[in-house]
Amino acid sequence: MPDVYAQLLDCAGSFANEYPPSDFMTGAAENDWQLLFDAAYAHKLVPVVFEAVSKLTSFKAAPSSLKASLRKTVISSVASQAVRSEAFLRLVSRIADENISAATLKGIVCRSLYANGDLRSSCDEDVFVSRDDFARCAELFSNLGMKNTGAADDEPDVMAFLDPKSGLKVELHSRLFSSTAPLLAPLNEYFEHALASAVETVVAGTRIRTFAPTENLIFLTAHAFKHFLSSGLGIRTVCDIFKLASVYGNEIDWNCVKERLSSVRAYCFFANLADIAVTHLGFDKSPPLCQCMNDVYVSSDALLSDILAAGVYGQSSLSRRHSTLVLRGALEESNGGRLSPFKALFPPLVSMKRRYPRLQKYPALLPYYWLKRIFRYLIELIAHNGHADNSALESLNIAKSRAELMRKYEIIG
Repeated sequence: MPDVYAQLLDCAGSFANEYPPSDFMTGAAENDWQLLFDAAYAHKLVPVVFEAVSKLTSFKAAPSSLKASLRKTVISSVASQAVRSEAFLRLVSRIADENISAATLKGIVCRSLYANGDLRSSCDEDVFVSRDDFARCAELFSNLGMKNTGAADDEPDVMAFLDPKSGLKVELHSRLFSSTAPLLAPLNEYFEHALASAVETVVAGTRIRTFAPTENLIFLTAHAFKHFLSSGLGIRTVCDIFKLASVYGNEIDWNCVKERLSSVRAYCFFANLADIAVTHLGFDKSPPLCQCMNDVYVSSDALLSDILAAGVYGQSSLSRRHSTLVLRGALEESNGGRLSPFKALFPPLVSMKRRYPRLQKYPALLPYYWLKRIFRYLIELIAHNGHADNSALESLNIAKSRAELMRKYEIIG
């Protein structure tokens, strides 16, 4: 029987580590290929998977119409990614011309780690600047014709911009972890220092500043952890983290990685990601990763299942996204709390202040923001009424399963 997820993982590992893909799709029917590329779509890995399976004997038997459609999708994806990358590199040069101290994170930095980086698409790029430079950098983006698409109510330290010519999307950050991620907020000061000591790297002939390898590894892991605490992360993120660790392993201060991730309860999570990377994605079991996996509890099967079900940043289904509302209350209590649908709809003021800073000054607006959250939820519920991926019971079950995983990793009590 074809093993769709084994093939997905093998394709991702083949891309990251440049080994020939194995064939898990022998005897695959048309529906099996569709399931594989549905999973690839959920993880934003369609170009990666198509490139890998195109080399497999079994793929010759796949429907011609499917292959033609996928080829068209991949060509379009790679071409548009190249256009956006070029536009971003021009933007980085303009930032440098204005003497704005900025660090580029994720996106193009991760793509540059791979031999064929344009196959790893990015929906946006991230630029981190100091609070003093935030307004000046935002003004520069606007002066260059980029459209300010605003900041979310619960993300006041982030502004999003769109370049209508290239389709490039950029998120401008003055702080990497907002008050909506209280567990990770203590790392903000550390990353402010990392910005001051950012290093230069060259991408396609353009010098860009980014975090040094140690800080970059901590940031990528912390960012993945933030999404894990929300509705989940995808397999592409795991590849990015351990490709960076593989390329820069000798330059990374592994004691610092352990100290910083432990301080936000993310070290056990990292160790289990490492186990997935080594076991399923073909990464070498280097001495630092081996030590990491020996330091803490490692049992990654449930985490891998959660990752495969989540898709990129846990957006695979509405049920999964809504499970975050139920899970958040447990995360915000030191003892783990209870999973409560009531708390999901009516969080206490202290929690709501983190998501809606206006409540700091006007706490009487709490009922308004409760209603705003409920209304937004109902709109999604009505829009997807009857869809198989939108179930309150399924949301609760997902939340329970993920809470149990977080207890095993000592994230919640």
